[in-house]
Amino acid sequence: MRKILIFVLIFVLISLVLAINIEIEKKSSDEVMIYGLDDSVVFDLEIINLGGSNSFEFYNLVGFEMFPIGTVYMGQGQTKDVQVKISPIGEFDYRGIYTFVYFIRG
Repeated sequence: MRKILIFVLIFVLISLVLAINIEIEKKSSDEVMIYGLDDSVVFDLEIINLGGSNSFEFYNLVGFEMFPIGTVYMGQGQTKDVQVKISPIGEFDYRGIYTFVYFIRG
């Protein structure tokens, strides 16, 4: 029982240490994707790295193509303006309000 408790404690501490600490502010306000057009949606983000130096990657699980491809390096305490472009892969035939979910991995 004691070994299990120690294992759980170590697991919780590791997850706290490995978490990224960033602050994101969206600068743009006119993100629209029009049905029938193949234009990308562009999000202008201001990212502040409150943790240690790290490379950050933007991704989604829905099947949209995202830019920047690869990672964006940010030093400790650095603020960077990042332009995230999102394009559907294939035809996007959704009509109405759509909430796009993306993730940032460090």
